[in-house]
This record gives sequence, C-alpha cells and structure tokens, in this order.
Amino acid sequence: MVVERRLRATDVQINRMVKFRRAHPHVSVFDVLYDDLVEQPIDTVHHIYDHFGLTWSEDFEQAMLTWLRDNPQGKQGRNTYTLEEFGLTHDEIEQRYDDYNRMFLSPRESSKIEAATTKNEISAPRKNDVVRNSSE
Repeated sequence: MVVERRLRATDVQINRMVKFRRAHPHVSVFDVLYDDLVEQPIDTVHHIYDHFGLTWSEDFEQAMLTWLRDNPQGKQGRNTYTLEEFGLTHDEIEQRYDDYNRMFLSPRESSKIEAATTKNEISAPRKNDVVRNSSE
C-alpha cells in the first residue's frame, strides 16, 4: 500500500532528524511550520534571519513581497486531504510521531495541528519544514 510505504519513509526521515538533533544539540537549527510560513511569510523569514544572524535588507523584503504578490497560495491549484481518506486517524499520527512532536512543536503549534486534524482538514504539505544551517 502506498500510504504505508510513505509512512515508513517518513518514519525513517523523522527518526533520523530526532536522533541527529539529540546527538548534536549545539547545531543551530530553526524549525518552521508550514502554516506560519504561509500565514506570516515576511515575519517567519525575518525570524530565520534573526536566528542565524543574517542581515535583513529592505531590498530583500521588497523582493519577497513582489514574489508573494506574483505567486499567491493556490496559484497552481489546491488539494485538501483528510486522514480518513488514507485510513489514518489523528491519534495514530500523534502516537507515531510523539517524539518528533515533543521535540519540535510547541504546545501552540501542536494545538493548531490537532485542530486541523480533528476537523479532518489537512492541506498538503502539512509537516514541519526545517531550515538548516548550511554548515551541516
């Protein structure tokens, strides 16, 4: 089944991230929720820049605003999925990725995800995107 194969592949990826982060807590990583990037793209990227000590410029911000204006969410279409379509439940996903959720998601972020999955509305992609320091 495609869903089970995808879940196993995601399990491997997430387990590797958790293992790496536990083994290397000194490595600078900034986790970004997809929802935050979509809802507040400028603020989210600004937080990334601040975290890594990068210089923010008005030219860069203007370029982002132009790109966002020219490439609105849904420009290429929009897909909405439910967990049930794939034979999954919110509780199964929470249990399966408990370590990942506790390590990377704050209570506020976890409740946002729970609210979306409780309503059975998951827009792809729905996972935590990770911005990593280029020196990794």
